[in-house]
Amino acid sequence: MRIAFIGAGAIAQRHLKTVAALCGEKPLVAVCDLDRGRAAAACQDYGGNPYEDAALMFKAESPDVVFLCTPPFAREDAVKLCCRKKTPFFCEKPPAADLKTAARIAEAVGKAAVIHSVGFMYRHAETVDECRRWLEGARVTSVVSQVACGVLLDPNLHAWSKLADKSGGPLVEQAINLVDLIRLLAGEIAEVHAFGSNQLVPRSETVTVPETVTLACRLASGAVGCHYHSWTQKGWTCQMELRTDDGRALLDFAAGKATSTIRGEAKEAVSQKDYYVTEIERFFQAIRENNPSLVRSTVADAAKSLAVVLAANRSLETGKPEKVQEV
Repeated sequence: MRIAFIGAGAIAQRHLKTVAALCGEKPLVAVCDLDRGRAAAACQDYGGNPYEDAALMFKAESPDVVFLCTPPFAREDAVKLCCRKKTPFFCEKPPAADLKTAARIAEAVGKAAVIHSVGFMYRHAETVDECRRWLEGARVTSVVSQVACGVLLDPNLHAWSKLADKSGGPLVEQAINLVDLIRLLAGEIAEVHAFGSNQLVPRSETVTVPETVTLACRLASGAVGCHYHSWTQKGWTCQMELRTDDGRALLDFAAGKATSTIRGEAKEAVSQKDYYVTEIERFFQAIRENNPSLVRSTVADAAKSLAVVLAANRSLETGKPEKVQEV
């Protein structure tokens, strides 16, 4: 396949390594980035020609598949280019920064019937597959999750990531992964109430995101949940506990394992494979077999996870519970 990347930042570097491992040394035909030097550096490592303009890249290189690793607010034009060319694409999450744009993207993708995948990597974890099996037939009554890391302590963090109107903050940038899992494992989220704070990294002209957020949610099933998210903690914590009518299941992504005691039976599972690799393997398989059913997250479904975190961001502003907008 003639593979091209649009966006060559941090998440692109992870996917570039994976693509090279799966497809051989220097598998690319092009890398496009507004920073031509960064695009050229990626091409030096992974092959292809550097571009600053995606339309010119498509015209010159005619890629068979495209990886979209731009910020959320800069994805619509690239997706529509892929749709016009009927080019399969892998898009980082979320597919857009707002629901109107996400709806336009979903409409374009639907009309073009292009195979695509949105990068909700936890959907591809072996531990999540096991957890889904454990929960079959059980009633989830509550969900508690947490993510703690040091994003705001990183001196190399992109400036736009610190701006709420650009990145969406911790909820859109990271918590959306856990929200997506709640939807997958426990059902749709109907209402949210969020609180944020900035005790270690005060707000300023360059930092308009909360450093820590707590999010309470009510699911359509009647279950309840809460999520804690910090960008100012050293180390890495990423966990989710699901309580059922007769037990519980715990996913620990930092440890790469899952445990459960449901119906009186204790079980444990570990992730042998890197889910960042698995999601791209499945995407490539879907293209080779022309089988969209192999894709685990489409733009249309990803928009529903986006709707939850956008409602939470509205709650941060209003101080009130907010209904999740239907998509």
